[in-house]
Amino acid sequence: MDLIPNTPAEERQQHLDEIKALRARVAGLETLLSQEITSKASLFKTITEHQGRYIDLVESAPWIVVRVDDGGRYVDANRYFAELLGEEKGSVLDEPVGSFGEGAPWREALTSFAASSDFRSEPRTVALDVEGAPRRFLLLMHRPKPGASCTVLALDQTEREEALARAEASNREKSMFLAVMSHELRTPMNGVLGLAELLKRSALDEEQRNLVSTIESTGTTLVRIINDVLDLSKIENGAVDFEEVPFSVEESVRAVVATLGASARLSSATLGAELPEDLPRVALGDPHRLQQVLTNLVGNALKFTPGGTVRVEVTWQAGSDGAAEVTFQVHDDGIGIEASELGRLFEAFAQADSSVSRRYGGTGLGLTIARLLVQGMGGEITASSRPGHGSTFEFTLRLTVVEETGGAARAPGPARGSSTRAMRVLVAEDNLVNQRVARGMLEALGHEVSVASNGAEAVKVAGAESFDLVLMDVNMPVLDGLDATRRIRSLDAASSAVPIVALTANAIEGDRQVCLDAGMDGYLSKPFTMDELDAAVAEFGDPLRGA
Repeated sequence: MDLIPNTPAEERQQHLDEIKALRARVAGLETLLSQEITSKASLFKTITEHQGRYIDLVESAPWIVVRVDDGGRYVDANRYFAELLGEEKGSVLDEPVGSFGEGAPWREALTSFAASSDFRSEPRTVALDVEGAPRRFLLLMHRPKPGASCTVLALDQTEREEALARAEASNREKSMFLAVMSHELRTPMNGVLGLAELLKRSALDEEQRNLVSTIESTGTTLVRIINDVLDLSKIENGAVDFEEVPFSVEESVRAVVATLGASARLSSATLGAELPEDLPRVALGDPHRLQQVLTNLVGNALKFTPGGTVRVEVTWQAGSDGAAEVTFQVHDDGIGIEASELGRLFEAFAQADSSVSRRYGGTGLGLTIARLLVQGMGGEITASSRPGHGSTFEFTLRLTVVEETGGAARAPGPARGSSTRAMRVLVAEDNLVNQRVARGMLEALGHEVSVASNGAEAVKVAGAESFDLVLMDVNMPVLDGLDATRRIRSLDAASSAVPIVALTANAIEGDRQVCLDAGMDGYLSKPFTMDELDAAVAEFGDPLRGA
């Protein structure tokens, strides 16, 4: 059947419908195109913003950022690098590495990396000549694609190194200041305490003896304060070395109790120790530092427990690898501490109450020093307390247990030597008061004494006369004790062999070794007691029979 053709009107309507549909499609495409253009524009704007931020970051960065192409030319560089070279940024681009007097180390570092196959260089310090003077930069090079081209980052280390040098110089100055202050304070204190001890041994009535005892007690307190300040400074500067030697924990604890027994009696307190029977007899550790911690804790407890009880309790349990976890507790039934103040106890110069130093004395450094020493030995210290019911201080150390060989290890206790036969002693000391103290103590111990007022005089006298011992002050005019010792050691065989003991008011870590390195045989720190002097002399003399 034949199709009936559309009428003209129908044809026209059909065309109009097609045109309408086409317009609708075109409008949709325009909308999509507009959205795409808007999206692309937003993305382009974002990329441009980020690129600007990146450029600003690189341009304002206080470090070198450069790119070097395969031909060894700078193809990009930040403003910082151009300014270091004294050039405009545009003048640097497309110029070969080394064109601006960067110096051989810089040129060789970049050339060497370009010739290698490394993806990234190890950080290294390289000199870059800036205005004719080398500055040290921490250099890192990165290769983004195969070939010789690379990106270079370099951070100026000169200011950092100069700051470190200034800090080290400041630390040395601080150490020197402490050494000088130690000497200047201890020298007169040796005179005060030495004369007080000599006076106490003379015929005195009751009132005079009480006055001398007060002088001695006050002087001892001042020396303790000096020691606390010096100890704190040494620990904070890392100048304290911790030993790892065989020692007896039990004997260390009992030495502390024995040493502070007199203080306990003065305060009418009871002081004792509780130790387990199976406590390892010998362990590796630092007995001197352990005793220093326990002395600070027990001394502090006695101060706040008049008429009460202070007890040192030791417990332990076996650990792995032959170690023992040894716990030390110092209990007292004294005045106690408020809970709000416990957190401040171990802070330097802090005390639970502003009136404590006035009522009980002390610097507030003892517990700080104890905390730092315990931490240095690998432990932590804690405190618990109830007002009116006393306090407990506790710390645990991990000690390696060792087998005993040839008897129990002895812990260092209070210095005390055996009395010796009469000796000829030369005292080299420039301070007149300390000359009198040393002479008086030595003569009271039965020794014959000669005095030299400086190092040069000591060398002359030691070479002309025979002595059994020389007590040598370290800091003297004309010739110091170290140089005087070296010169005595260079004399003839008979004179050079005389034992020499350092007398020094310095108490900085390493002083003892300096004296030994100079040729001295012993070391006695000022201020010293007659017992301590007797012990130092006894080390080089023949003990009396039956002594």
